[in-house]
Amino acid sequence: MNAGIPTIFRSYHFANSPVANYPIWQALRASTAHPEMFESMSIEELGISQPYVDAAMGCSNPIENVLAEAKEIYPNRRVACIVSIGGGHARTIQIPDSNILSRVFPTNAITAMRDIATDNEKTAQTMANRFQAIPNLYFRLNVDQGTQTMKFGDWDRLSEVIAHTRAYISKVQTKELVKHASASVKNRIGVVPMKYIDGEIQLDVAAHPSGIKECPAPTSVYTERLEPIQRAIDCLTDHSQERRVFVFHGLGGAGKTQLALRAVQQTRDQWSDVVYVDANSTETLRSTLGGFAAARNIGKTHEDTIRWLSLSTAPWIMVFDNADNPSIGLPQYFPKGAQGRILITTRARELALLSQGPNSEYSVSSMEPGEALQLLLTLSRMDMVGTSMSEKDSAALLVQDLGYMALAVVQAGAYIWRTSCDFAQYRHMYSRRPRQILERYNNSLLELSGYEKTVYGTWRLSYEVLSQRAQKTLWLVAYLQPDRITVDIFRLATTRLIDIGSDTLATDSIRQSLADIKEYLSGFLTDGEWDIEGFLSVMKEIMSYSLISYDRVNATYVLHVLVQKWVQTVIPYSSDEALVQSSLLLLTAIDRKEDSRSRVFRRSLELHIDGLRRYQNSAIKYVAREFGYIMQEIGRYSEAKTLQLQALELYEEFLPQDSEETLWLRSELADTYRYLGSYKEGEFIQVQVLEIRKRILGDKHPHTLSAMSNLANAYWYQGLHKQAELLQVKVLESSKQALGEEHPHTLAAMSNLSLIYWDQGLYNQAEALQVQVVKTMKRVLGNGHPSTLDAMNNLFNTYTRQGRHKLAEMLQVQVLEERKRVLGDEHPRTLTATNNLAITYWDQGLYEQAKSLQMQVLEGRKRLLGDEHPHTLNALCNLANTYRYLGLYKKGEAIQVRVLEARKRALGDEHPHTLSAMSNLANTYSNQGLHKQAEAIQVHVLETIKRVLGDEHPNTLTVMRGLAIMYSSQGQWHKAESLEVKVLEVVRRLFDAHHPQTLGALENLANTYRHLGWSRRQKYKALKAEIDALNPSKEPGRSQLRRLLSF
Repeated sequence: MNAGIPTIFRSYHFANSPVANYPIWQALRASTAHPEMFESMSIEELGISQPYVDAAMGCSNPIENVLAEAKEIYPNRRVACIVSIGGGHARTIQIPDSNILSRVFPTNAITAMRDIATDNEKTAQTMANRFQAIPNLYFRLNVDQGTQTMKFGDWDRLSEVIAHTRAYISKVQTKELVKHASASVKNRIGVVPMKYIDGEIQLDVAAHPSGIKECPAPTSVYTERLEPIQRAIDCLTDHSQERRVFVFHGLGGAGKTQLALRAVQQTRDQWSDVVYVDANSTETLRSTLGGFAAARNIGKTHEDTIRWLSLSTAPWIMVFDNADNPSIGLPQYFPKGAQGRILITTRARELALLSQGPNSEYSVSSMEPGEALQLLLTLSRMDMVGTSMSEKDSAALLVQDLGYMALAVVQAGAYIWRTSCDFAQYRHMYSRRPRQILERYNNSLLELSGYEKTVYGTWRLSYEVLSQRAQKTLWLVAYLQPDRITVDIFRLATTRLIDIGSDTLATDSIRQSLADIKEYLSGFLTDGEWDIEGFLSVMKEIMSYSLISYDRVNATYVLHVLVQKWVQTVIPYSSDEALVQSSLLLLTAIDRKEDSRSRVFRRSLELHIDGLRRYQNSAIKYVAREFGYIMQEIGRYSEAKTLQLQALELYEEFLPQDSEETLWLRSELADTYRYLGSYKEGEFIQVQVLEIRKRILGDKHPHTLSAMSNLANAYWYQGLHKQAELLQVKVLESSKQALGEEHPHTLAAMSNLSLIYWDQGLYNQAEALQVQVVKTMKRVLGNGHPSTLDAMNNLFNTYTRQGRHKLAEMLQVQVLEERKRVLGDEHPRTLTATNNLAITYWDQGLYEQAKSLQMQVLEGRKRLLGDEHPHTLNALCNLANTYRYLGLYKKGEAIQVRVLEARKRALGDEHPHTLSAMSNLANTYSNQGLHKQAEAIQVHVLETIKRVLGDEHPNTLTVMRGLAIMYSSQGQWHKAESLEVKVLEVVRRLFDAHHPQTLGALENLANTYRHLGWSRRQKYKALKAEIDALNPSKEPGRSQLRRLLSF
């Protein structure tokens, strides 16, 4: 006998190992016949007597044999629960005195029994390790305390055994274990596939069985599909503390989205938030998640939504719809934690591996026959009672022909109701034409299977019933973003039936396409006005055959992605011409009005433009200027540059260099270069434009003045303040004379000049101009106009430098709210407003609040502009300074070294921004006690900045103060005194007596006099008296100055 391979007595049939049908008493006797304690049990089988002994001698814990047999009997099932009940730990079997024991049991029996118990627990531990990653699957019950003194001969102590067992069962941990085990036995929810049961189970194996966009409601003609919906609900609503991810996967048109929406609808009261995500592409995914963050006021990006959900303690559900592209990397968008649930619909079967939890995926290849029949009858406006048996039979055969595909059934029902044909006629028509239709309109991009051909055939039949106008509508949207088709696209295009651009730029094919579009759109005009009823009539016609749907929550028409791809194959002209017409439709709808509604509409075209740019088409250069304008407006400057350069190629090929169109386009391109931080490239273009303007129009023409102002801005961004000031003063004077003081161009010139003054530290001059600009712009343009917000932002910066922090904060909060409302949370100007508000907090010593905002700005600028853009480096620099004042010197130092190297590469060693980075690094070294390194850097910065900006520039004073503080920290009080005396002299000239910089300079010098002792006693008393008179509240000016050391 080999006890490691036991004989198993079964109460069930097992074909691979049949055993005779023995009485239970014989099986029990055989399984307890220990060879040293009892005689073997002989059982007769087929006339032969077979002796049996207790297999516990070699297999005390039979769980591995049980699992192996379960796997063999039920290979395709899942295991829900394993309960193992032990007979005591090894230490509970004690060996008494050897002499006594030898008279009761042989020694080899005792050794064997102890080995049995040891093997029992060894196997239990092996099982625990095997199933440790899966909660509520394996349960081990074993009395572990109180029986340690029991001996084999203590039969009279059985009552103690019972008492200790009851005590074990009464423990809280044991009760919880029994509770969870009972629930698992009762629920019988398969967790682990049987094929993995005899190896260590990993969590992923168990979990892998195979503006805001609101979650839409299921379609009104939805027919209940009980099994898939209930499976999803059971998985998503269980009370497990583990993450649950349910995946509907299958062919397009099978009804996955409707199943998901129905599951959400039936469980809606269980979720604090339902986050519906269009996961068709990275762009739509991030856009919808970012929209949720904005709507909830929790941030501006997809990452903010993910972070917020990860931290939420309330139950939520996230629906990733149309996640058909595995390369997107969907798991990176899953929030952490187990308090929420995730529901996915996808055509990509491999994404079913993302499922987690029991019964957490469902292959939606078709409906159940009865469900498909009910759906067909509902859509065709028939019912089971009033329909004849022959019609029911025809309907049943029809849904079978359609492969029980949900979308195909919906389309068939809609066609039958619309045309009043019967099921047999539709089936006859369909049976005659599918091969011809599928062969003629096969799309290689879809890699058609026979199943999808059925859907294509149905689409074709519905399509051919449409009017020519309805078909044309489908052609025009065939290359647009399928879930962002709005009435406004057609309304604005219709009301702008004018020539777009110069005919000189249009090829014959583009002219013909424009003519075709205008002919189509003119049908939506009645007496020269937009006819909304005519447009809705066309859309209703298309919707009646389910070729398009309407999302009422988001006010958009939705074209299923498969329908869209199919439509692309049935357009009666080339794909290039179709792309051209879709592009021209958008182009016709675009204007450059500055009202908020126009800006919101232009922003809504972003994904349409992205989609069109994925294809090469002959009209791209023709539409590139307006597409580039939108990309620049929403802050996607790299894409704007690419498009504007494409447009410039076309303009330079067909238009003169000095044409108005070319000059304006070049100015727009120069602006884009400036936004990208490519100042030299922008300056080069602006110089060329200005020279042409002067030659053709003269020095005083408004277009010449605009070009001159643009060039001044280019100088200003490079720190060439004198050149910028000279040009801007000239622009302002000429604008006042030619246009008047309240003309927008005059106000822009005034604002630009104030910035140049500001950069030179001339804050009073800057403030005077800025206050005038803000008041006038609010009256002329309105509070929310971008130019007004820019002016308010400029005044904020001046208030900040003047130490008027509460005024600055109040102003910047207004600017930030308007930026978010009009431009969205991630627009560069919104990020600038966020950064400015952080500066206000920082200046008031509110470093944690400042840090939170600065990190948002940094992440946003990295995504939009790249790691080495000047604005990104500024954000890094600001965050590093905040780390320094929070005492996180190493973090600050690492960032500052990075910023310094990048600025040296981009701007050179003597640019003010490079010098600022050097000074910041020196301050961080000083804070860490690295005084020599700090002093060497700061002396170099001071010498350079005096030469570049002058002795009295505010940045020069900041460096002098920083160097003086370094000398003070090393006890070099005389060196500190020399610098602080100079700083105080300049500050007294530039600022009034109560300004924080004046108070700070007084305190710094007074502190130095105090440390210099008796020789400076009188000077110290004089400064102390002045400080007390100016600052009776004893607010420390010095601490405020220390926060201003970075510039």
